[in-house]
Amino acid sequence: MTYWLIDSIVDGYFPVVDRLAEWTEDVEEEMFSARRGTHTLRSIFSLKKDLFHLRKVLAPSREVINVLLRREHDLFGDEFYPYFQDVYDHINRLIDSLDTYRDLLSSGLDTYLSFVSNDVNQTVKRMTALTAILMVDALVAGIYGMNFVFMPELSWPLGYPFALGLMLVVTVTLIVLFRRLRWF
Repeated sequence: MTYWLIDSIVDGYFPVVDRLAEWTEDVEEEMFSARRGTHTLRSIFSLKKDLFHLRKVLAPSREVINVLLRREHDLFGDEFYPYFQDVYDHINRLIDSLDTYRDLLSSGLDTYLSFVSNDVNQTVKRMTALTAILMVDALVAGIYGMNFVFMPELSWPLGYPFALGLMLVVTVTLIVLFRRLRWF
C-alpha cells in the first residue's frame, strides 16, 4: 500500500514535467520568431523558477526513497526492494529531466541575450551612419558659414550652390557607402 501511494505521487509529476517541457519548447519557438520581446525574457525566468521549485520538491523525495533502499530498517521486507528501486529510478528520471530543461533554458537565455545584443548593434550602426552623414553636412555648412573676408568662395557667384552641391555629393556618397556596408 505504501509503495502504491509513493509511486502514484511520483508518477503524478511526469505530466507536470511534460507540460513544463512543452512550455520550454514554446518559449524556444517564440525566441526565434518575430514575436520575441520582453515577455520572452519573463517566460524564460518564470519557467526556470518553476523548474527550480519542482526540483526543490523532488530532490528530498529521492533521499527518502534512498533511505528505504538501504535496508537499514525493518519497515519493509526484501520483496519490496524492486518496487522502491522503481520509484527511485522514476525520481532520478524526473530530476534529470528538470536539470536538462533548466540547462536548455539557460542556453535559451544566452541566445535571447545574443539576439538582443545583435539588435542593439544594428541600431547603433544605423545611428552611427546617420550621425556621420549629418556631421559632414554640418562641417561644410560650418566652414562656409564663417565670417572670413579672404575666403575664395565667398565672392564667387556660384559659392552657395557649390556648398549645397558639395553637401549633396558627400551625403549621397556616404549613403551609398553605408548601404554597401549594410549599416543603413
